[in-house]
Amino acid sequence: MGPANHVNAVDILPEEELRRLSDLLGGRPVYVWVPSRESLTRRRRSAYILALHEQGVTALEIAERLRLSVRQVRRVLAKKRAGGLPSGDAGHGGHQ
Repeated sequence: MGPANHVNAVDILPEEELRRLSDLLGGRPVYVWVPSRESLTRRRRSAYILALHEQGVTALEIAERLRLSVRQVRRVLAKKRAGGLPSGDAGHGGHQ
């Protein structure tokens, strides 16, 4: 079947961390999703791609710097544009 999808925080976190988390959540019981390491890494990489692009670095230069395909870089930039932000990718038409 695979690993358990749910764990009880009491079983894995020290009491001090549980109290801090409870305070952050206003003392109410909730279910919290924790992203995988891979997801966190991908999110950081996407943020870095966007930051470079905002500094004027082209998709090709970003791809070469991060050893990614230009298609992967453009996919990250397209997701950001789909969120309603301006394109800023000169020379590629304003498809929105």
